[in-house]
Amino acid sequence: MTLIARAAPRVEPDGEFRRVAGRAISAIFIIGGVLTCTLSASLGDSGAMVVAIMFGVGAVAVLAGLILWRLPWQRWSRRASLWTLVPAMLLTSLGNWAEPDPWLASIFSFLLAVWVGTSQRRGTTLLLGPVFAVTYWAPLALAPHAPGLENSVFYVTATCVLAGESVAWLTSRLHGVQRRLREHDERRFQALLAASSDATLVIGPDGRFGYVSPSVARLLRAPLEEIQALSAAEVVARHVRAEDAAMLQERLRYLLDDPGTEVTVRFQVRADEGWRDVEGIARNLCDDADVRGVLVTLRDVSERTDLERALTEQAFTDQLTGLPNRALLQDRTEQVLRAADRTGEPAALLLIDLDRFKEVNDTLGHHNGDLLLQQVARRLTGVLRGSDTVARLGGDEFAVLLPTVGGVEDALAVSAKIADALDTPFLLEGLSLEVDGSVGVAVYPDHADDSSQLLQRADVAMYAAKTGHLRQVAYDPRLDQHNPHRLGLLGQLRRAITGGELVVFYQPKADASSGAILGAEALVRWQHPEHGLLAPNEFIPLAETTGLIRQLTSYVLATALRDCRAWRDAGHDVSVAVNVSARCLLDLELPVEIQRLTEEHEVPTDRLIVEITESVIMSDPNRALEVLNRLHALGVRLAIDDFGTGYSSLAYLKNLPVQELKVDRSFVTHMRERESELAIVRSTVDLGHNLGMHVVAEGVEDAATWQELSALGCDEIQGYFLGRPMPAGDVIGWLGSHRALSSAQS
Repeated sequence: MTLIARAAPRVEPDGEFRRVAGRAISAIFIIGGVLTCTLSASLGDSGAMVVAIMFGVGAVAVLAGLILWRLPWQRWSRRASLWTLVPAMLLTSLGNWAEPDPWLASIFSFLLAVWVGTSQRRGTTLLLGPVFAVTYWAPLALAPHAPGLENSVFYVTATCVLAGESVAWLTSRLHGVQRRLREHDERRFQALLAASSDATLVIGPDGRFGYVSPSVARLLRAPLEEIQALSAAEVVARHVRAEDAAMLQERLRYLLDDPGTEVTVRFQVRADEGWRDVEGIARNLCDDADVRGVLVTLRDVSERTDLERALTEQAFTDQLTGLPNRALLQDRTEQVLRAADRTGEPAALLLIDLDRFKEVNDTLGHHNGDLLLQQVARRLTGVLRGSDTVARLGGDEFAVLLPTVGGVEDALAVSAKIADALDTPFLLEGLSLEVDGSVGVAVYPDHADDSSQLLQRADVAMYAAKTGHLRQVAYDPRLDQHNPHRLGLLGQLRRAITGGELVVFYQPKADASSGAILGAEALVRWQHPEHGLLAPNEFIPLAETTGLIRQLTSYVLATALRDCRAWRDAGHDVSVAVNVSARCLLDLELPVEIQRLTEEHEVPTDRLIVEITESVIMSDPNRALEVLNRLHALGVRLAIDDFGTGYSSLAYLKNLPVQELKVDRSFVTHMRERESELAIVRSTVDLGHNLGMHVVAEGVEDAATWQELSALGCDEIQGYFLGRPMPAGDVIGWLGSHRALSSAQS
């Protein structure tokens, strides 16, 4: 799986011990030299020559010790270090000759014998016994000394040999224990590697494997002996997919250019049927004396990759019809518009709403209604080109994206073809059903400047067709006049923001296991003086299209943080979550404003949760990531809302500084009746936990669903079963009653 490493000098296993032993003899030289120099100052009565000789011996010993300290002892064998005894004994003999009292020579002979016993094998001190005797005896024979000192030669030599051999015996025992410990650790390490699912490889300087763990054989589906007999290049050629082999070789060549470099690789290896995904980390350890090669760790990630593919398909495909869902349509629309900008060819979006579909559901039941939607999907796909996209947006609403059209007339011709296809009766359990459709047409760039506006304009045209009982209608600016209520709200929204007509409701969130209240989500409503309480979907889209969304978001943030402060003052340490639109998330001033508001209301930043949708992030990933990183640096918690309904890249999602993943209510509501929805929820919970995220389930409407989510490992729940959205004035009382109820139950 890798290339060769560079050759390096061989280092024996006990190199560190030899380095310490070398430093020890160096220290003996230095200490002996310092003591000899010190002693020379007290020998004034012995004559200037003796003093000079003793001082010179000491100085030479210190200098020799300093030189020896710098030598690479770990590169030499233990026998090779014995040469240091020659200058050591010469200096000892010279000092003994100059000083009639041989006590200093006796001490250093003893230290040298101990050093020999420590650094050399057993028996070495005994073999060097005559050398110690001569070193001690020769100065006594050549220079006048006190009578009877010759008799001490035997005792000094015997003491040195006995001490050296005793130390050598102890050292050999210690080496034996250390060797057995190393062998035990090696066997344990080998057993752990054999049991590990990760495969480990080490490549030697000859391009062959220096080590191959048993897991490699399981990964490559080949005998271990066969792999060990091959070179790295041969293994790559036999087992790695050809499209990945060149990339792998290139990455590893880059790795070998710089010792210490680490690279991540991902490729496919041959399986029994098809290919399996493998990822790994390769690191250049050529400078590591214990490795001297390239260490590669590999892992089979096929199951994870399959799960990601399945989640992607589930998240971006309508489960009933198999068509792309709204999120995938949005993504493809943006791609088509970018291509249209390059080529100059118009593109069109058609929205189709089925007439009398509610009657089918009410009369024949939802099962038959689902069968009808599946037939409509097949019929639409059958009358369009392969390059066209047919999507189901939800309910009985479909969309058709035409990447290239000649203009509005061509788009209307396609819509007429669709209407004709729907005119043919549908056969459903022996019944012939006539289901007409209303088609709205919008063309880019004639009717819209971007994908969102194109969808909105197609929706306006479709609404006009439906209300006018027409088969098809192309967008015209005058069609917006068919919705005076909406136009009226558009003019009144600014006044509502500044005039205090917006009110914030809060829906609680609880721990899925204990039921403890952890926080609440802020949901804005419009208390309209004429139309009463309006839901967000009636005015939030208006705010986004007019630019008022920033003011509206600022109002909701300030209100939510003020109310959170009030909850904390009442003894309820809970968080508050606020939804942020695409336009606000791409505003670089958003982190500054949030920091100011949290400081103004004295709310810790970790008690604020900013919720964003997948589509919001993917509208401008780089800019969104910059804002998210700034918010994360402030300590603000981040959550992906309505997960599974957008079209985000999982590879991109895992790099976001997000702490929470909210499972969309569309999956949670029917998870107990539909196995597919349950599988999506289970996979999403596992995915969130694997990415280190907190998982929150929305749309919990009964105790059984709560219990099922808790069993799946979901962290938090939110829904009508726990509590409906409530005004700010009711929150503290509700929190108090819920706490009292929880205390009574516990």
